[in-house]
Amino acid sequence: MDEFSDISERSMSRGLSGGSQEAETKMEAAKKLLKQANYKAAIETYSICLDFYKKRYGESDLKVAAAYDGLGMCYYMQGKYEEALENCSLALSINLKVNGEKDPDTASSYDQQGVVYEKLGRYTLSLESHKKALNIRLQCFGENHYHVAMSYNNIGNVYYSIKKWNESLENHLKSLEIKTKLFPADHVTIADSYNNIASIYESQEKYDLSLNEFSKALEIYKKYHKENHPAVANCYNNIGNIYERLNKYEESLINHTKALEIRKKTLGENHVDVAMSYNNIGNVYDDLAKYSTALESYQNALDIMKKELREKHPYVSIIQKNIERVKQKLKK
Repeated sequence: MDEFSDISERSMSRGLSGGSQEAETKMEAAKKLLKQANYKAAIETYSICLDFYKKRYGESDLKVAAAYDGLGMCYYMQGKYEEALENCSLALSINLKVNGEKDPDTASSYDQQGVVYEKLGRYTLSLESHKKALNIRLQCFGENHYHVAMSYNNIGNVYYSIKKWNESLENHLKSLEIKTKLFPADHVTIADSYNNIASIYESQEKYDLSLNEFSKALEIYKKYHKENHPAVANCYNNIGNIYERLNKYEESLINHTKALEIRKKTLGENHVDVAMSYNNIGNVYDDLAKYSTALESYQNALDIMKKELREKHPYVSIIQKNIERVKQKLKK
C-alpha cells in the first residue's frame, strides 16, 4: 500500500511527463489502490490519468470513460454518492456514444449508475438502469455468465430496498444458481449471495435461516479478506441485527461494535456505513433502556448522515425519528 501511495504522491507533484504507457501503469496502480481501500490515493491517481487521457485523446475516448468509472467507484466506496453518480454518468455517456447500446462496457456503466441511484434512494431509476444492464448482458453473454448473475443480484438489492421481498429473493436465488455453476463453494461471490439471501430471510422474520446464511457468508469473507474489510464489517453488522431481533442484546452489541471498528478503520470516520453502525448500536441501547447512550449513538449517526447525504434522504429521516423517540422516553 505504501509503495502505491508514494507513486501517487510523486505523480501529483509532476503530472504525467511520459506517454500512454506511463498512464496505463498509473491506471493499474489506481486499480490496486482502490482494491486496497486506499481511496484518497486512488482518486489522485485516477485524476492524473483522466487529465492525461482527455488531453491526449479528447473528451469522448474510452480511456477517459475508464478513468471516470474508476473515480466513480472510489467516491462510491467513500459514501460520496453524488460525486459517484456524476462520474458514472459521464462514463456511461461516453460508452453510449462510442460503443452503442448493446455493448458489455455500456452495460457495466448502467450497472454502476444503478448501484449509485440505489444508495441515493432513487429506486425507480436504479431498477431502470439495472434492467438495461441485464438485457444487454443476456444478449452478449447468455444466461450462465458472472455479469448476468451480478445483474440479477443488483436487481434483487433494489427490490429489497423497496421491501418487495419475494421479487428480491427470486433475483438473488437466480444469481446464486449461476454463481454455483461458475465458482467453488467457498468463493467470495458465493458469500455475497448468502449475505443477500440472509437479509431477505431477516426481513421475512425467518431469523434462524437468516443467521445460518450470514454465518456461512462471514466464514468465507474472513477467509478471503481477513478481518479488516468492509465485507466482514457488513456481516458482523447483519449478525448484530439478527441477535437484536432475537432479544440477545449483548451478542448484538458485540457484533455491531466489531462492525463499527472495522468500518472506521477501512472507510473513515465520516462514511455512511459508519453512521449506520452508530444507528444500529443506538437501537440496541434503546432496547436496553439505556436512552442517554442510545441518543449519543443516534446523534453521531445523524451528524455523519447530514454531511454525506441530502437532507431528505430516507436514512436521515429514519435517524431523526429514532432521536425523537428516545428524547420522548427520556422525558418520562
